[in-house]
Amino acid sequence: MNSFTSVLASIALPLLTVIFNFIQYPAFSQEASCADFHNGVFYGYSQDVDALKWVITRSGNHQKETTITTSENDSTTNNNSLHEIIKWVDNCTYVLTYDPTYGLSIYQKFVNDCGGSLNKIIRVEGNCYIYTSTITYDGMNETFEGKICKE
Repeated sequence: MNSFTSVLASIALPLLTVIFNFIQYPAFSQEASCADFHNGVFYGYSQDVDALKWVITRSGNHQKETTITTSENDSTTNNNSLHEIIKWVDNCTYVLTYDPTYGLSIYQKFVNDCGGSLNKIIRVEGNCYIYTSTITYDGMNETFEGKICKE
């Protein structure tokens, strides 16, 4: 191998490696995973009521939800935040129960008595995830779908 070929080979291989890594990096770095939603501030959106959204703050095994009602003429925050205990079953599945140290409504006690709501992240779409939430009682499942996005 002559000197030109060896110089070219010594430059080309590292250069191709760097180019390949730069091409590959954006594809992988922009895709969120279930783990990206374990801690932080998020927004939940109602599939049924267009003007309803809520702020979710997760830290460790604690989740706080504060409802925000938005409409053309009104943007208010409900000061009655919900405090929940979050237990991760696996990376994409968690159970929510209401934290009894903050007092429980009849409905919250009912949900806790049923074992909480089982939440499954179905798919991640950019900075959001689509999930199902299921409460099982009397052998029946009550399931709804929702969307939660990173702040």
